[in-house]
Amino acid sequence: MIEESAVVIEVDNGTMLIEVQQQSACGSCDAKSACGTSLLSSLFKHRATRMRVENSVDATRGDHVVIGIDESDMVSGSVRLYLWPLLGLIGGAIAAQSLVNPSEASAIIGGLSGMALALWLVYRRRDAPHIRVLRREAGIAVTLQAGKKA
Repeated sequence: MIEESAVVIEVDNGTMLIEVQQQSACGSCDAKSACGTSLLSSLFKHRATRMRVENSVDATRGDHVVIGIDESDMVSGSVRLYLWPLLGLIGGAIAAQSLVNPSEASAIIGGLSGMALALWLVYRRRDAPHIRVLRREAGIAVTLQAGKKA
């Protein structure tokens, strides 16, 4: 189970709106001062993701909760997001070269077409992973003011 902390923004009819702050792994790395990836991640604003989940832990507004996703959901999502477009790119290039014209231009057009088809299939099959609220973090609460984000 992969776990992440979130803040409850709103509670409504057995569900809650939570906000998860995206974090970079660069903060815990020893080589962050000499790494280009760390520099690039510091240039871009860290966005928060909001989602609505079932309130199974009786959390209230401002509480910190821990959410979890199964590893199998993460692996299958990664395969769909990364492997399918790569296979579409390679398959489209091979198909275009062998069926249409054995030239570099047909391989490029076929590869991009195959990747676009694979990305469209990934987009069309948007089955979201099952995100569960595992527990409420005891003693941690955030005071939320009207009109301001946590």
